[in-house]
Amino acid sequence: MARTLIVPDVHTATAQVEAVIRKHGIGCERVVLVGDYFDEFHDTPADAERVAKWLIKSAQDARRVHLIGNHDLRYIGGEATAEAYRCPGWSIEKYEVARPISPRSR
Repeated sequence: MARTLIVPDVHTATAQVEAVIRKHGIGCERVVLVGDYFDEFHDTPADAERVAKWLIKSAQDARRVHLIGNHDLRYIGGEATAEAYRCPGWSIEKYEVARPISPRSR
């Protein structure tokens, strides 16, 4: 039977996510990350930039499936989406550093 590791609500904790995948993803056919990669209490634009870069690298792993959460839509869904969805933690400063890195902008 194929195994799948499911990782919810990253909220900037990319190092912890990588540790969980290394520990519990052994033998898993697929790793599903269910979104909310951005926004944590008191995070900074540098955190948003780091997360956006991590997403690009993580998406290159063929066994990883990345879903988009409500916190992510404001960062990677384009300008119309950024206006339509509001989440705590979002700031224009974080948006400006994450948006150029997002797959949609490339």
